[in-house]
Amino acid sequence: ENTGVITIEEFCDVLGLELAEILEKQKMFTAPNTLPPDVEILMEDMSDDDKCKVFDIVRQGHDKFDKFQDVSKFVKGECDNVFGKLFHVVMVKGQYWAYYSYEPGFNFCFRWHGNIYLIWRTPVPC
Repeated sequence: ENTGVITIEEFCDVLGLELAEILEKQKMFTAPNTLPPDVEILMEDMSDDDKCKVFDIVRQGHDKFDKFQDVSKFVKGECDNVFGKLFHVVMVKGQYWAYYSYEPGFNFCFRWHGNIYLIWRTPVPC
């Protein structure tokens, strides 16, 4: 086709390789989940994988909804579903001051596209 681009499908087809096998092996050499470069971490106490999951949830919320109140409701619900209850989501435009307690390992605050996101989980009472 002379496009200058070789797709992985074409690569496998020409060399007689199984696409599914190659994709599985590719995972072994792919860098672990990382956040996009335009995400500025402000405070964190969360694994890298979980931060990426939270960020993906935030991105999905913005893709689905226009209003901040709808995005924050979506993010809270998804975080509760993925990580367990009781998550809190605060979305801020501009400056903020906050003081709160959170369950260790479940706190992520970041700036993205001029907005600030505070997302944390409160321990479930016994």
